[in-house]
Amino acid sequence: MKLALQELFVEYTEYHRHPVNIMIHKIAVPMIFFNAMAMLDWVVLGRISFLSAWPMTLGQVFVVLCAVWYLAMDVKLGVLLSLSFVGMLALGWVTPGWAVIAIGVFGWAIQMAGHLVWEKKAPNFASNAIQAL
Repeated sequence: MKLALQELFVEYTEYHRHPVNIMIHKIAVPMIFFNAMAMLDWVVLGRISFLSAWPMTLGQVFVVLCAVWYLAMDVKLGVLLSLSFVGMLALGWVTPGWAVIAIGVFGWAIQMAGHLVWEKKAPNFASNAIQAL
């Protein structure tokens, strides 16, 4: 694992010490990420020229950018997360819009509860936006 990723994990653990908050994050972070990808996928940017029936979306661009960022940090983690990103994107295609929104609201609500009730401090991304990834 590259040093930059290790540093991010060290910083992350400083804000996530309580076992309940850690468990909440294991549930909430994928929910929030799914919500972001699915909603960004609603924004059509255009058509891919050689696949005229296939729309290019902001969600696809987001997945590619996140995959490249994680692959640059650590290949094994990047491959694993890239596969999960593609799976989440595909799941978003078959999930009703109201459910995508409900999943996001619930994910954010329990994540905030984890920080406010158990950690008793604001999430780290409030001071370091890269931690949101």
